[in-house]
Amino acid sequence: MTAPEPDLRRLRHFVAVAEAGGFTRAAASLHLSQQALSSSIRQLEKDLNAELFTRVGRQVTLTRAGQTLLSEGRVLLAAARTVAEHVEKVGASTAETF
Repeated sequence: MTAPEPDLRRLRHFVAVAEAGGFTRAAASLHLSQQALSSSIRQLEKDLNAELFTRVGRQVTLTRAGQTLLSEGRVLLAAARTVAEHVEKVGASTAETF
């Protein structure tokens, strides 16, 4: 059985929580409610079948799975941005030829 692919929006949410060190600051930076952000992370954990954070009160720390996703997820998000930029450039240049 192959593992599901992470949703890029949820992956961005995960990286924001990991970098902010908590849901409150990450939610503010993403302009989301804390509840919406928590729900997004829970769904990502469900999709990947892995707990990504250890939660103790308001403190969150990355699990080993979370550490792996953070390092590899940053690369994936950077690649997604690069693809979007390349497609946009090609799209802009081909639009002129029509």
